[in-house]
Amino acid sequence: MLADGKDPIVSRNAARTSQALSAARSKSLDQCAAAYIKSHRASWESAKHAAQRETSLASYASPVFGEMPVSDVDT
Repeated sequence: MLADGKDPIVSRNAARTSQALSAARSKSLDQCAAAYIKSHRASWESAKHAAQRETSLASYASPVFGEMPVSDVDT
């Protein structure tokens, strides 16, 4: 790679980023919502707020978009 004028570290990092992006795009909306709620639950004012978000997503978004890959969700 060096002989071709490419930095192997930059190439490796680009490949890792590409793989991570591909993996993230293949996740469903339900998976991403669950991960978001889990990571932000502690910052919300109360457990009631977390429950409200989970209930709202389960009632309205999940039946329509829940199994869709995040990359397919659009306005």
